[in-house]
Order: sequence, then structure tokens, then C-alpha cells
Amino acid sequence: MAYENRWDVLVIGAGLNGLTLANYLLKSGLKVMVLERRLESGGGLASEEPTITGFWHNTGHYVFDTINLLPFHKELDLEEVNISFVHPEVQSALPLGDGRALVIYKDLKRTLESVTTFSRKDAAAWQRLHRAASAEMPEFSGALLRQPPKPAPPKSGDLARLSLMSPREVLDEVFESEAVKSLILHHLLIPRGVAYDYSGTGHFVAFAIAQAGQGQLVHEGSHEMAQGMWTAILKRGGDIWDMTEVTQILVEKGRAVGVELMGGRRMYGRAVVSTIDPAGTFRLAGDRQVKPELLERVARFRPDEFSLFTVHLALKAPPRFQAAAVNPDVNQAYRYGIGLESVADHEALWGEVRSGELPTRVAMFVSFPSVHDPSQAVPGHHTALIWQVVPRHLRGRDWKNERQGYMATCIDRLRRYVPNLSHENIMGATAMTPDDMVAKWTNLAVGLFGGRNAGGQLGAFRPLPELAGYRTPIPGLYLAGASMPPGAGLSPAPAMACAEVLATDLKAKRWWAKH
Repeated sequence: MAYENRWDVLVIGAGLNGLTLANYLLKSGLKVMVLERRLESGGGLASEEPTITGFWHNTGHYVFDTINLLPFHKELDLEEVNISFVHPEVQSALPLGDGRALVIYKDLKRTLESVTTFSRKDAAAWQRLHRAASAEMPEFSGALLRQPPKPAPPKSGDLARLSLMSPREVLDEVFESEAVKSLILHHLLIPRGVAYDYSGTGHFVAFAIAQAGQGQLVHEGSHEMAQGMWTAILKRGGDIWDMTEVTQILVEKGRAVGVELMGGRRMYGRAVVSTIDPAGTFRLAGDRQVKPELLERVARFRPDEFSLFTVHLALKAPPRFQAAAVNPDVNQAYRYGIGLESVADHEALWGEVRSGELPTRVAMFVSFPSVHDPSQAVPGHHTALIWQVVPRHLRGRDWKNERQGYMATCIDRLRRYVPNLSHENIMGATAMTPDDMVAKWTNLAVGLFGGRNAGGQLGAFRPLPELAGYRTPIPGLYLAGASMPPGAGLSPAPAMACAEVLATDLKAKRWWAKH
């Protein structure tokens, strides 16, 4: 089939934002081409078999906890392309060294009962913040996630005050139980990318509480979502080319008019949208196209200051937590915070991370996907995912020399909480270092979350005020990656907001509902 070389929109990158944007624009009647460097579309929406054939491991994006806020799933009719989610009843657990566990449920009433066992005062505070944040969610998702964001604090006087504080300041003021504080900090770190001491992010404490029961995983693995969105693009008449690296954004008479691919082929469009970071985008367009002052400020955009060391396990039997002796529901949790049991523990971890040390502090996000979705493992067997918080770069060490030893350390640390995680139970194991992830997904060079999620790099200030509207100083060139608003791991919100901007600029049909 012969392809024309002209489209309405050329999208660089087929990760979650790129795939979402393309589907929105195609439903608007625009002609869209998506270009992906890697062999398969999806970016971090990856499910692979790195341990044993038949055991599917989610090697990138795994936690989906804003499906209730971001209507892309319903608006794009993704169920028609076999995309569905599993919403576990037991959402998260913080097992403690003393054998107890704080457990969070999909049902708020059960969550409050669990929090009450640690502190009645904290249960009341949890309910109060849940109510306050939930009341603002419709406006939050409409104004912040759909439209280009505005630098306005939450309406609630209490939440507005919290937005000026750090999470630690909020937690110390509102809660008394160290376990309750620590669990909330776990939820802020993954998947929000917010550390305990980030200024201007205190209101995310209320957000984390309101969303604590909303965690979901993609049925049959995260790559099923990529495959379905890829299929939807083709069904809507769009084009998507994998193994197609863009080497240059073409600029003529000051306007972006297309792209050049490795090998020299050129493609043209009315608009070019990049889902990579701003600095990388401007390099493709040629730095001379942008004022030096802006380039200097873009260069100062702060990357994420932490990364993850990942371990995937193929297991014979499901996990049996020590804390399940007190509450059997612990074994059924979707996600676990392991090792950090107090604010002081978080502070000690960040001391190691920021100094570039290989953490001695246990700081793990853990999940057993097959407990909730048996299709992700060989029948009767299970998979495990371990994310240990680490520095992106080690001081005086090389990640390739630490992979095997640190993997064994992580497994041993988890075994203290899960005694049946024995050598006999583990059929296969593999690890990914931060270097491995960046080699696989080059866009992660700026960080897992597209750049630091601190107050000055969120919302209307992300990545810079003059770029936060998704347009660039080069007419026809747009940004829609994770470095764009709103931040805090709220993808594919950048794609949804950018679709709004493109529909306006290209005079296309705005078919989606206003929120």
C-alpha cells in the first residue's frame, strides 16, 4: 500500500500519551500518524516474559489509580478493543515488623475500620480529607486534567492551605499514627512521584486519601492496553509505524511542518506533537529555532531525583504474609508498602538516595499481579513485582555490577515479611536497574515521571509557564509528554489536554464532553 506523505497531525512516540492523543484526534476527524522508535508501541505499557515462558511481567506502567477521574477509557470506547481493568477489593497494605498491618480497601467504610485500629483520631481525619478532596474531584479533573491548567489553589480553604505545605508537614499536623503517615507517603511516592518533603504538594495527601481505593490493573497485563489502543488507531483509519525513529523535526519559515526519519524519509503535517521531554524535542527541531533564554530555562528543568530497581519473580505458590495471621486480607492486597514504617524511615531513605548510596533501607512497592488476574501466570502459579526506591545514579559504583547482588538483597528483605518466599517457591527471577530502564525507554532519561513533581514543576508551572499550554514557541509544534501538566503521574492527562488545544488550533470537532 502506498502512503501519502501528508497528515493533519504527526505524533512522535507511541506510549500511553501518544496512543491516547492519536485516538482522540482520529475521533475528531483528523488524519493522524504515530511514529514509534521501538519495535512495539506502548512505551511503558509493557508485559513481557523475562523469567519463564507463560509468566507475564509488567515491566513498566502498572498502577492505574485515576480511571475514575480520567474518562479516556469510556470516551475512546476501549472496551471494544478488549481493554478492561481489575479493581481489587483489598487495595493496599502496610505490613509492619511487629506482625500487624494497616490495610486499605476499595470500600471506604472498611478502610476507616482498619485505620481506627491504629488511631480513632486518624480515622476521623482520613474521612474528613477524603470528603474534602472528593468534593473537588469533578472540578479538579475538568479544569486541571482537561483544559490547560490554571495556577489556582483548591477551592476548599483547608486544601488551599495544605497546597502550600509539604506532605510531611501536613501529615505531622493532621495524623498521629506513624503507620498511617507512612502508608500515605507510600501512595504519594508511587505512582505520584512525590517525596515526603516536596514543598507545595501537601494537598496531594488529601488526593492520595481520596484515591486510595481506586487502584486498578489491566486485565491480561499492561501491554494489552497498548495493543488495544494500537488496534483502535487502525480501526479509526489512523497510521502507526513502529521501528520508525524521528531524527529531525522539520521547521520551514519558522513553523514546524513535518519530520525526517532515520534513513532520510520526510513526512509532513499541519501539526507535529512530541511526547518526549521539551529539551529533547527542541534538539530535534534545532535549538536555533528557540530563544537561548528559553533553552537555558528548559535545561534547568529538574529531573526526578529517584528511580526504581525492579525485580520480577515467577512463583510456584501465592504469597503468605506474616501479618496475615492478624488480618487474612493482607494476602489479597493489590499493592504493598514494605519497609518504611514511619516518617523517620522515609527521611533516612531519602538521605541515602540523595547521596547516591545504594539504599540499605528497605523501601519497596510490591505487588503480586496474578493473585488478582490469574491470566498473568501459568495456571496455579504466580508472578511478583518488586520496586525498590534507589538513586538514578550511584556514587562510585556502576549499576551493572550491582544487579545480581542487589536483586538477592531485595528478595531476602521481602522474605522477612513473606516467609514462604523461599528458594523452592521462586522458579525464576530477573532484575532491571535504572540504567536498564533508560536503555529500554530513552524518554526516562528525564525521570520515571517526566521530571520532578515538586511545587514549582506542577500544573501551570510545568515544565515552564510559557510551555504549560502545550504549544511551543515554534508554531505547529506541540508537547504532550509526561513533562507536561499536570504532572504527579497523571497520564494520559497531558494527551487529553493537548487534544483540546489541537482541536482548537486545527478547527477540528471537539466531540468529547466538557468536564
